[in-house]
Amino acid sequence: MKKLKSIIYKIEPFFEHVGIGLLFIKTGIYILDELHTNFFAITGLISIFWGGFQILIGIIIYVVVILAYIFKPESFIHIKRKRIVESVLKRVEKDLESGNIQKAQDRLHGLISKYPNYLKIKFELAGIYLLDKDYVNAGRYLFLKPALNKQERFCVEKFKNSLGNNPFQILKKISSPSQIDREFVQSSKSKIAELVNNIKVESEKKSWIVKNYSYYLHELNAPFYQRFFHNHKDVIIQIIILITLICLTEFLKK
Repeated sequence: MKKLKSIIYKIEPFFEHVGIGLLFIKTGIYILDELHTNFFAITGLISIFWGGFQILIGIIIYVVVILAYIFKPESFIHIKRKRIVESVLKRVEKDLESGNIQKAQDRLHGLISKYPNYLKIKFELAGIYLLDKDYVNAGRYLFLKPALNKQERFCVEKFKNSLGNNPFQILKKISSPSQIDREFVQSSKSKIAELVNNIKVESEKKSWIVKNYSYYLHELNAPFYQRFFHNHKDVIIQIIILITLICLTEFLKK
């Protein structure tokens, strides 16, 4: 599924700009052919111009992406993140082999400060805290894990009890509200949503933390059709314009 989403993301500009551009050019030519003696035919020229402009944007996007990939690969944050994380995890493995647990923890804490919501790092750190029998911290970094075994559930309960089961304090500890990773699985989002819903809106709990979480949870959990319209409203509007132009041409040529 992730691979499919990645492919769709890469070809999306083609459909949004090149595809739409070709449709506008085709519609413009159709209007000119059918209404060449009508003043309305100028709309055909505008349609062709707009289609060419859209195709140009699509070409520019792909040229920029290719050049960035060749000359500035660090621009691709997910690729960069994966490489950095893999490199650090190899060092962590060597630290653990030499018995240097503290060093391994420090490396992963450094990674978390850079990528605060990349769950893979948190789960790795939780495993090291388990080795060190620090169940509270292990529970903190296991909190958003989708499926917990018996030992992991024990750690999460220890973590929650250490904060008096206060949902506001738990929320502050487990994630960064300004950078919720869109790769969070649904169960992780649901755990955050449950904490947000359990927080009473009073005094300090009106803070930006709760407001930001509420905003991002709304974005992440919105129904598909809402997210689709929000992300593609420009394309939808252009398709409506195309259909309107074709219908109007058919009406005027009679």
